[in-house]
Amino acid sequence: LIWFGWSLWVRFNDPQTGYPLAVDRVNRARWNFDAQGRVLIDGKLVENANDIILIPGLHEGVLSFGADAIRDMKSLYRIVRQRLKNPAPNVLLKQTGGAPLTDAEIDALILRNAKAREGENGGVGFASENVDLIELGQTSDSSLYIEGRNAGALDIARVVGVSGSRIDATSPKASLNYETSAGKNLEFVDFDLALYMTPITAALSMDSVSPSGKRIAFDLGDFIAVAPSPTGPVTED
Repeated sequence: LIWFGWSLWVRFNDPQTGYPLAVDRVNRARWNFDAQGRVLIDGKLVENANDIILIPGLHEGVLSFGADAIRDMKSLYRIVRQRLKNPAPNVLLKQTGGAPLTDAEIDALILRNAKAREGENGGVGFASENVDLIELGQTSDSSLYIEGRNAGALDIARVVGVSGSRIDATSPKASLNYETSAGKNLEFVDFDLALYMTPITAALSMDSVSPSGKRIAFDLGDFIAVAPSPTGPVTED
């Protein structure tokens, strides 16, 4: 449901009641729709709809509408890795005199200085009297390392439907904003997990899957329950 917006389960039905005794998710690469909207598994048409449970999600899937955000985040991390290897500003090697360098000599000079900037020989490079080393940009990319990665993390969280307050990329909250663990978990269920839990419970509660009058739900008691006292109840020896 997160990646593709759909989920398909195969049913193993009770021959007596027709309701499933067990289910198993089908890998998304194995199934698809035909032109009439019917389900194909391994290229074969599913003749009996009672053999499967098809769960439509509440969106088209992250790979459909969130591809740009994912690509941007990958590009950002690629740039950060490059900055970690070369934390100094971008460098321009400018020839100021002498015979023009050949392409091979230019490549060799760039390669030698690039390796030096990655930490070899203490980051010390070489430039002759005919070559100037010019630094471009600032020496610190803190905005890229911190703010840029935080913004990217928030973008990915929004794509999958997770609140920014649930991840570590947000700024600290005010000290007067008090939240219990159970309260945060309940908020996570109501506003984030419900995006994916609701389609599942709705599909499993249909009369074709569960007996009429029965409703399927997630058991979240342990997740949203108030934590017990660490010392336990007061008892008398």
